[in-house]
Amino acid sequence: MNSSFSTNTSHDTGLRCGWELESRPPRPNIFYLDFVSYPILLVIASAGNLLNFLVLGGEKPRTSKNVYLLALAIGDFLYMWGGFLVFMKTISSDHSEGFLAFFTSLHGFCTFTGEMAAFTSDWTVVAFSVDRFIAVKSPLRTKRVNAVKQAAHIVIGIIISAFLITLNRLVDYYWFIANDAGYGPLPLRPWLLERWHLLHVWLLALLPILTFLIVLLLNGTLLRLLVLKRRARAAELQVIVRSSKANKPTPPSDRNASVMLAVCVMLYLSTQSVAVWDNGLEILDRACVRRRTRLERAHWVPVKNFLMGLNYSLNFVLYCALNPSFRRMVKAHLNRSLGRSSLSTLWTSLSRKSVKTTGRRRYETKMQAKHMADDMRRCTSL
Repeated sequence: MNSSFSTNTSHDTGLRCGWELESRPPRPNIFYLDFVSYPILLVIASAGNLLNFLVLGGEKPRTSKNVYLLALAIGDFLYMWGGFLVFMKTISSDHSEGFLAFFTSLHGFCTFTGEMAAFTSDWTVVAFSVDRFIAVKSPLRTKRVNAVKQAAHIVIGIIISAFLITLNRLVDYYWFIANDAGYGPLPLRPWLLERWHLLHVWLLALLPILTFLIVLLLNGTLLRLLVLKRRARAAELQVIVRSSKANKPTPPSDRNASVMLAVCVMLYLSTQSVAVWDNGLEILDRACVRRRTRLERAHWVPVKNFLMGLNYSLNFVLYCALNPSFRRMVKAHLNRSLGRSSLSTLWTSLSRKSVKTTGRRRYETKMQAKHMADDMRRCTSL
């Protein structure tokens, strides 16, 4: 998502700011970091998010946490697969006209899908943070509303907003495909499409930074609120022990949801910080304040793409590593869907085989005894 911002604006910015044109630098070794790690992360993201969808979708009772984590899993899955076509073109030796036509026809849609999925995933983290903040700040208000239905409406609103913001990528790409003759200068966009494209470029740069700051501020405030609540609960417990009252302290809020949010936020902040820094440098470059050379981009973009791949693929691994409750749910789901059915089938087949074997052995023993009795009768008669 962020790399498209840099590649689309670097050439135009150099001309507008009066900077000298640069020659394309040789590819540094770090360029291959993204393409070596991408297939590994794609496998992890596909398997992990599929298990996330199965486990969280079957969890009862359903809460707003399930809705947000399911939306996060779907967004992460689509983002990782949105870059598959570019990856195949990069490593493929087939550059025939048929392959290039196939790539050209789908590249715009795949880029649009990746950008939309990235925005959906990031804003879902924001919505989940707000939901947890309200649940901790005003637990009685949370119980009065239908949290699951409200979370579903918020997720639908996020998806629609992401679609509208990234729609320009789809329209602009296929407008160029339809109007580019393949030779000569590039076609000029109509006035309205040019303004829409400019707005889209700036949104690609500004929204990730704004989202990062909102997530950081919200979760910092939430962490402070949780610390204050815990201290108040500890003080309340001491008063109850000293007065020897039978009343129990107020039960804590849903710790499982808070743990899951903490995992998502830690992964998001640790991996998106480089992308936010890179977007800030691109804004300075576009404003003609500080120039970013092509060599600098060649070193930054692979690292940024690698960290973004980690962000959209490691949620399941961290859920299992840091949340014992989620590990138990995964184990129970696997036992229910795979272990018990396969074991019961295996046990049934083995039982049938053992019954048949035991019956055959009894029949053979009985026939041997009958033959021995007949032989003894013959010997006695002689």
